[in-house]
Parts: sequence; structure tokens; C-alpha cells
Amino acid sequence: KSIFFMHRDSYILPLNVPIADGITARYATCEILSAKWIKKMLRLGVDGSRDGNAEISLKCKRPKSVFIEGEKAKFDFKNGALNIKLVLNGKEQFVEIKF
Repeated sequence: KSIFFMHRDSYILPLNVPIADGITARYATCEILSAKWIKKMLRLGVDGSRDGNAEISLKCKRPKSVFIEGEKAKFDFKNGALNIKLVLNGKEQFVEIKF
């Protein structure tokens, strides 16, 4: 089996990498530039190709809410996996996860 990635347009990063206490990035189809705790919130800085659809999957406890660029966002949580989908704008964006 093989996986095909468009040249400089596709991401699958990282794979099962710890990014904070009790939180592991299972995978992300965008680049995770930063991860910072602010009180009970994890703030991720992400980047990727403009107008690209991205997904971030984290192994963590169930969050209370998720915000993308300050706007409340829908998310899926099942079997300890948090899945967040977003549309990229080609610049650094912030995903805030409140626990």
C-alpha cells in the first residue's frame, strides 16, 4: 500500500506526538507550529495551504469547547479522541481547546 501526497500541498503531521501534559497529537493534516497552556485552555498555532481542509486529532479528555480564530467550532469526541476540522487560510491560525 502507498499514500500519495500532492507536492507542497499535503500534510500529515505529526503521528502520536505528545504536545502537552496528557495530550497527544494523533495526527494533523496541517502543521502544528505551537502549543501553549493558558489556564485551562490549550492554544494551538497551526498553518497550511490556503483554502485547504485540515483535521487535527488529539488523544485527550473531553473538552468543554473549541474555538478557531475566536469563533466557537464544532468538534467530534469519541473513544478519547478529539477531532477538529478547519479550513486553512495560508497564515498562522489559532485553535483554542477549553477543558
